[in-house]
Amino acid sequence: MICLFIFMEVIFNNCYAKNNFADCDYTGAVDSSICLQNMIDLAASTHKKLYLREGILKISKPLFLKNDSYISGNNTVIEFKLDKPEKALFNGNSVNNLNISKLNIIGYGIFSNESFIMPYPKLNKQYPKAIGFTNLDMGIKLLGNCKNININNLFITGVEHGIFIKNVNSSNNKTTNIKLFNNIIKNIGKSAVTVINSQNIIIKNNIIENVLGNMDYNKLPKLENSKFADGIYLNGVTNLKISNNKISNIRRIGIVVEGQLNESNLVLNPNDNVVITNNKISNFNKSRGTENNAGIWVEPLNDKLNVIKYKTNHITISNNIIDNQNAQLGTHKQYGIFLGALNSIVRKNIILSSGNNKNIGIHCSFGNIYLRDNKFYNVLTDIVVESGSRYLNIL
Repeated sequence: MICLFIFMEVIFNNCYAKNNFADCDYTGAVDSSICLQNMIDLAASTHKKLYLREGILKISKPLFLKNDSYISGNNTVIEFKLDKPEKALFNGNSVNNLNISKLNIIGYGIFSNESFIMPYPKLNKQYPKAIGFTNLDMGIKLLGNCKNININNLFITGVEHGIFIKNVNSSNNKTTNIKLFNNIIKNIGKSAVTVINSQNIIIKNNIIENVLGNMDYNKLPKLENSKFADGIYLNGVTNLKISNNKISNIRRIGIVVEGQLNESNLVLNPNDNVVITNNKISNFNKSRGTENNAGIWVEPLNDKLNVIKYKTNHITISNNIIDNQNAQLGTHKQYGIFLGALNSIVRKNIILSSGNNKNIGIHCSFGNIYLRDNKFYNVLTDIVVESGSRYLNIL
């Protein structure tokens, strides 16, 4: 398999965020939301790179990206707390040519095992109490048909989603050309990185730690419903490479590739040509509710009419270290790799476990799966093969 990734470059002139734009307050004492939004708009409209100075920017309103937004910091800290749920510090809708780098994005969220007052006025009347992660803010949220996204060298903490990218339009019109690298994302609620309905994706050299669980705000919120917590979550992706990431202390799954109905509820968004290699995933533990733990989980779903099945194909999982020796064990199963796809290669992975009676090294759900040179240490059951797995080769 050959992955072809083409990333367009846009030429910008440099422009520092000083008096010629608007010299925002970098002490953290004054709300800089309007000031920074003005700088983003002006820099994008004039095709200039926007550099933020060293210091602290305090933000209270979502910021909206434009085409050709280039934003880079220099030990710049952005502290933010939003009053609207499911918004992000940086938001974009069908935007092209984005580059965001060298910023420290600091949200206020933590995980709470006890119920708390819903922090968003819009939801508070209907759901006065919540449990789990204490905010619904995101670091970066990109929707629609975005193209040429480069996000690197960020530090993100205290948000529900670190980086969230989703094209909600159609399976034939995907977000294209995404590069996420050298980011540190930690102390997150639901996922560090989410990419849905996208193609030509590189996710590499990121450090992800402490993904703790979503906020549950039903009428009677329960801790067991704070069960979604993944390092990297992918759905409807093609031409994807995930490599050299370090992922640790995850409440559900390290890397997820999942199938799902598209917006018409008729056809599955396919996953195809996915390479997961040279990652280290450790301490995926104590899953809640109905969820199991896994280092890597690949599972397509059937469409409701049962017309098209298993549109996940050409999955390669190689040279990963999946180490759950020191995990805090819960009541659910723990998989090194759970895999269901039409055609898969799983080779030269190292899977280490705690040796309890719920550990499974590799679980083959269905499809044509080629297994070779995988090593298991202290795993109760090395390989489980369901009847739907065909032409299995184990060497």
